[in-house]
Amino acid sequence: MNVFRAFRCLLVTQPLLFACALVILFFTGDPQSDLNASEIGSYEPDALDNALSWVEAELAPWAINVLLLVLLALYFATLIGLFYYRRWARTLFVIGFLIGIALVPLTSGESVSSIDAIFDTLMVTLDGAIMALAFLGPVAETIDRGAPNKSLVRTR
Repeated sequence: MNVFRAFRCLLVTQPLLFACALVILFFTGDPQSDLNASEIGSYEPDALDNALSWVEAELAPWAINVLLLVLLALYFATLIGLFYYRRWARTLFVIGFLIGIALVPLTSGESVSSIDAIFDTLMVTLDGAIMALAFLGPVAETIDRGAPNKSLVRTR
């Protein structure tokens, strides 16, 4: 298997892992909802907590859902662009990766099941492999030229 086919296999595997992670998340549920009040302990909210809970209840779901939909659309557009060796897709992939890393502190407080963590780790590892191939070696040269790779075109 040449490096171009491996690159395209990574690009196809990434959304498949994403879909598997969503299905598993759907069936495993929210691990935090399994906690009972005795495990959480006694805690009395103050005014700041009340304000944050209002933001979380009223503003955050709408804003976060819109942001996630935009990032998801950019993500799939980027994967399609990389599949066709487009330079803009490589840049957009790095920007999306950095935005995803910046969003980690917003979700770091939530607990995930071990199978969810495995899929998250695999997806981030694949992101790293895609970036390495997109910026190094013959795939990077093809993207820099902006020309499609002729080795993938079948001739009779």
